[in-house]
Amino acid sequence: MVMMGWDQNMDSIDLYLTELEEVIHKLSRNEVRAVADALMENWRARRQVFIIGNGGSAAAASHMMNDLNKFTILEGKHRFRAIALTDNVPLMTAVSNDLSYADVFVEPLRNLLQPGDTVIAISASGNSPNIVKAVEYARISRSRTGLNMAYLFPAKETSNHAQAQLQA
Repeated sequence: MVMMGWDQNMDSIDLYLTELEEVIHKLSRNEVRAVADALMENWRARRQVFIIGNGGSAAAASHMMNDLNKFTILEGKHRFRAIALTDNVPLMTAVSNDLSYADVFVEPLRNLLQPGDTVIAISASGNSPNIVKAVEYARISRSRTGLNMAYLFPAKETSNHAQAQLQA
């Protein structure tokens, strides 16, 4: 294994930070506000938030769930209700084995998603079959109930550099 020199490492870090700054500046504050407003509406209505993703996005889903549940606690107030469907590995492997990996998120949503709940999908490509299928199910459920919302956070390109775009 060849180790990069310190200067090469710092060049990579500088490039990453520069690209991350560009992505952050491109984020629409209105879209971020729409997501925050939807989350607050969910909290007020005591609705569930389901968060999904693959790979590093699965880790981000778990982290987001943790932050929503832990860092929103206010004494005397009801708690946020968020769950990362990425954290139930036995169910994910059972669904993958018995049905298809494309069904790992839609199957638990079929069991748990209620009118007014929110699905947050985090994806580097925006086209993973399991993510697309879950988001489509959430949107179909919304059209029947008029209350479910699905958000997809795809990247414009998949690389080792951070990219983000919000779509409501």
